[in-house]
Amino acid sequence: MDKITLNGKEYSSIDDIPNEFKVLFKDENNNGILSELEIRYNEIKKALEKINSGKGYGLCEVCNEPIDPARLEANPAATTCKKHMK
Repeated sequence: MDKITLNGKEYSSIDDIPNEFKVLFKDENNNGILSELEIRYNEIKKALEKINSGKGYGLCEVCNEPIDPARLEANPAATTCKKHMK
């Protein structure tokens, strides 16, 4: 098994991973799920950093216009307005 990076930490085997994450490794196909969870975690972490700093949260990273509150309610980690959605 390749090294696993989770929350910025590298693990050499499943035995090194905290128990709450081990369930994801019952099937090797779950590596994709883990990757998606890590991406989502990092998006939320970035949004929280913006909220805590008081800079940039709720503003589109492309046009710097406010992101619709309904979009932020649906996805609090949204970084773009509807016009610039990925």
